[in-house]
Amino acid sequence: MNMLKKGKWNDRQVLPNRKQINLLGKWVGFRKQLIENSSEEESEKSSKLTILYFIALLELSRQDSIICIERGRVLTSIWSNYFLLQQKILFQTQDEFDDAKAQYRDMLTCIECSKDEIIRIRDCKIEEV
Repeated sequence: MNMLKKGKWNDRQVLPNRKQINLLGKWVGFRKQLIENSSEEESEKSSKLTILYFIALLELSRQDSIICIERGRVLTSIWSNYFLLQQKILFQTQDEFDDAKAQYRDMLTCIECSKDEIIRIRDCKIEEV
């Protein structure tokens, strides 16, 4: 604590205060609005929001680790593992969607072939009459 009074703390070690957290909250809100109001595709917006939240949580972890390094490490670990889990779920869902699309295309091809066969049979019967 003596170092605080002497002003020897570098920028990384400045104790976080309410002003810093309020600025972070305002910054996140501002950036979020810019992203949501952009004309980009939803997937691009989602990617940018993910990065925004990731940066904000890293800053929260940094601020928290100045007060209690263990708490900052735990917060970072939880967020990182949660983020990885969400990515895994996203990729699994995308794979399942791709599989369902392929099955749909296969069924559609079978239906079209069946339709063509029915039309061919009908035309043959019409010719017989």
